[in-house]
Amino acid sequence: MAFKHVNPENEYLARYRAACPRHSVTFELKISEDDKRHLFALNDRVRRAGNAVTGTMQKRIDQMRRTRAHRKLCRDYAWKTEHMKKLNPDSAEYKTLADGRKKTAQAMSAMQRDFEITHEDVRKLMMQAAKEYNIPSVIASTRGDDIWRGIEKVLFAEGKSLRFRKRGDLPVMRAREIGRIIVLKVDKREERLVVCMQGYPAMPLYVRPKDRWLRDEYNAILDFMEHPEQETKKARQYEKNGQLEPVFRPCYCSIRCEVIRGKLRCYVQILVGADPMPKLDRFGRPRHVPGKGRVGCDIGTQSAAVVSEGTAELVNLGERVPGAYEKNSERKKFLLRKMDTSRRVNNPERYNPDGTYRKGSHGAWVLSRQYRKYQAELHEIERKESLTRRYANRELANHLRSLGDELITEPSNTAALAKRSGRPAERLDRTITVQKKDGTLQVVRKYRRKKRFGASVARRSPAAFQNELRKKFGSGYHETPKMTYRASQYDFMLDDYIKKKLSQRWHILPDQRAVQRDLMAAFLLYCADEHFETIDRSRCIREFENFWESHQNCIRQIVENHLHICNSGINAA
Repeated sequence: MAFKHVNPENEYLARYRAACPRHSVTFELKISEDDKRHLFALNDRVRRAGNAVTGTMQKRIDQMRRTRAHRKLCRDYAWKTEHMKKLNPDSAEYKTLADGRKKTAQAMSAMQRDFEITHEDVRKLMMQAAKEYNIPSVIASTRGDDIWRGIEKVLFAEGKSLRFRKRGDLPVMRAREIGRIIVLKVDKREERLVVCMQGYPAMPLYVRPKDRWLRDEYNAILDFMEHPEQETKKARQYEKNGQLEPVFRPCYCSIRCEVIRGKLRCYVQILVGADPMPKLDRFGRPRHVPGKGRVGCDIGTQSAAVVSEGTAELVNLGERVPGAYEKNSERKKFLLRKMDTSRRVNNPERYNPDGTYRKGSHGAWVLSRQYRKYQAELHEIERKESLTRRYANRELANHLRSLGDELITEPSNTAALAKRSGRPAERLDRTITVQKKDGTLQVVRKYRRKKRFGASVARRSPAAFQNELRKKFGSGYHETPKMTYRASQYDFMLDDYIKKKLSQRWHILPDQRAVQRDLMAAFLLYCADEHFETIDRSRCIREFENFWESHQNCIRQIVENHLHICNSGINAA
């Protein structure tokens, strides 16, 4: 038997590259409008091909779920999993259940293969769609991987159905091989980075003159592309003494197409095998200086309370310009009313005489030019709001990282808070008078609303903020036990848990001092024990007077500056 010769240098590089950290950096592509339209058309074909494969896989999943055998296997797997949680992992009963669950999982996998719901089946369907829609095989393969990740969430997690991408919602075109389809090269004549794709001219990367961080990233990648031999030197050094010095090696490129302010914009995302360059101000000093110490953070649906050594803050989430959201909301209501009127006027056959939608109507909608103009404006407003939430939460996470390197918070419960209440429908005691369409008045008793915090969660994105904290603090991020810690109900002076209603926004201590509820919860999180499992009462008593002074300063600043902190109970009018 002939053995293939393996280059030892490749082994060094493989281990070195696996140990290197990674980050992504985005540059705009400086290309003509005609090339942009061609890229958008290619991206739309990728979207349509992905939707075709998604539809086929959704049908197969529905067919499998309708079978009695699959439902029985799911119930059996869930029953064994729940019973294993109550047993000791070393007991014989636990091992018996584990073996039975393994056999159940194997039977479920066999059923997935029978219904052709595997990664290989997705890949084959995507390759067929690539030929039909005329898209490169590498991009089609990566799109198939994205679809398979969604299928895994539906099969093995809490996903309910696969997601289709509507027109205008374009996926990222990714090439996970740096030398194929989307190739990053150096234009030696002008000493600049360009992206090359088959059928397109060289697309140079654009960097704004005032963006210092992006310029530093660009120069670091360009330096590696001009001198790639430095990676081999660093890999040998890592193999010899374990000293890791990453180089800015581009791993692969992706292209993203977006419509911003009515204009077509194309971007390239480069995955780089190194930590990102430090962000500096105009004087060359670091913009974000990490702090040391503890930080307690109580995250609500709309606001967050922060307590550290000598600091107490109460801030709204996802807000950069106060009042901007309310102004945009009024404009969005106006646009939605206009769009609804336009749809009804241009598609009368789709509606009944009483204004309700006619079931069973098919065919393309007739959308006027004015409707599309309103639609583009609505898309632009929602795009800006999304970016505002993201940037505001990142800025707040950076601020918390400057206060300390150890963050203690409670587990996220955002998904449960956004759902409707599970209580039975109840009618209100009071009656109201409503006017019907024919002008007559009618006295009715409405039902109690079952909505909870869905609108607040959508506006402020508390879960996204918590994910940013996980990234910024890394191993210094700690979550307390969900059911036993109960920071919002503990009174350290009485050493007892006192249950409070959600509407009660102030905590009254035995000495009659009133402490804002969220700030008090953040303080108790700050005073966790060394294992972050219980509240350290002695630390609470020792640190409370300093916290009380910071608490009073925080309340005073909110009142003097007339700040509106959501659900705080502070009247700053």
